[in-house]
Amino acid sequence: MLYNISLHLHGIFLASALAVATVFVLISIVKEKHDERKRA
Repeated sequence: MLYNISLHLHGIFLASALAVATVFVLISIVKEKHDERKRA
């Protein structure tokens, strides 16, 4: 029982970490495109 709960929490932690990483990557890509547009 306890093992299942810890496994579930670990999955949530992994998913949230993945989501945060994805958001950071998307933001950096958008910023780069914005800078390129400003330079052009």
